[in-house]
Amino acid sequence: MGSKKIELSKQELLSEMESTSREHIRSVIALDDIIIKILHINRTELRILDALLDGPSIASTLVNTAGVTPSTMTSALDRLELRDFIVRKRDLNDRRKVIIELTPRIMQLNEQTYNPIANEEMKLLNNFTESDLDVIYRYLCMDRDLYKRYRSQFKKEFKIRD
Repeated sequence: MGSKKIELSKQELLSEMESTSREHIRSVIALDDIIIKILHINRTELRILDALLDGPSIASTLVNTAGVTPSTMTSALDRLELRDFIVRKRDLNDRRKVIIELTPRIMQLNEQTYNPIANEEMKLLNNFTESDLDVIYRYLCMDRDLYKRYRSQFKKEFKIRD
């Protein structure tokens, strides 16, 4: 479909959006699979690295973000540290707390892989008006919350532990 203006009914457009959304998710997963192979890590480790792109964090916060058990988190952090992708530092204000942050090495790899995509996405988004962007942003937030809600619901319903 590309970026051409199309004339569809609301129902047809909703159907196209559903199909395109699933295709988008598959494309993101396929790209992540390539990044996982490039970095020689697993999907959990990729989620941790992605969460740390928002800034340094502590393990307990990452457990919730990545959706894993504390023991899985510890093992994943050990592997990421061995690969020189993260560093653990004692919090200067609370020595019981360990801050986890990304290393320059992984930031360089991020520059090579995800940043070109993010830059192109920004160029695409610049084609929209502020009003359009507001609608897109609100939709993305509602969709994110929907997925979080169902994740939580399915974990309870199917008795899934992180």
